[in-house]
Amino acid sequence: MIFTLVLLAGITMSNAAPADQTSVDQIPGGGSATIYQSGSDNTASVKQRGGGTVLTVQRGAGNQTSVTEDGAGASAATWQSGTANEIDVGQSGAGPSVATVSQTGASNAASISQSSCPGCGLNVAQVSQMGFGDVANLSQNGGGNMALETQYGSKDTEVVSQTGQGNYLSYTQYGNNLSIGVNQTGGAAVSVVQYGAALHH
Repeated sequence: MIFTLVLLAGITMSNAAPADQTSVDQIPGGGSATIYQSGSDNTASVKQRGGGTVLTVQRGAGNQTSVTEDGAGASAATWQSGTANEIDVGQSGAGPSVATVSQTGASNAASISQSSCPGCGLNVAQVSQMGFGDVANLSQNGGGNMALETQYGSKDTEVVSQTGQGNYLSYTQYGNNLSIGVNQTGGAAVSVVQYGAALHH
């Protein structure tokens, strides 16, 4: 079952079938795109030029979400529940930009890349992963970067790279056999808290 509703300010699409593929390309930006998918091996792809707002929700296993935004005021919120899911968010332009990623389940992967020119606005990334064997990679480059991240589970891995002035990272891991790597260049502040056994950083 697939139905599409086109709004004045954006696009809303909802899919409920195995292996759905949804692709949205918005030019110019300033609009909104919302995608809901349930089932396995679904693909959601959104491209916005000129900024805008994106919301994606996927329930199932083996799903993939890709969001690419180029422009000022980009905002993306992505949510997945299940196993072996992937989220890839890329934001660039004048800033500010906000990316929110939430994954529940096991063996999920999240990748966020944000870049903006110095003094153009703050890059904000919020990541929450609950499960076993999750992986998160975050790269921020610009005049002001903020990352707020939490992982719950065992054998989770996180890699963070921040380049520019005014970097801030707050990271919390709960579980066993955890790993985190942080690389910051420029003005920086870091808060890392790990709860569990056999922790590595």
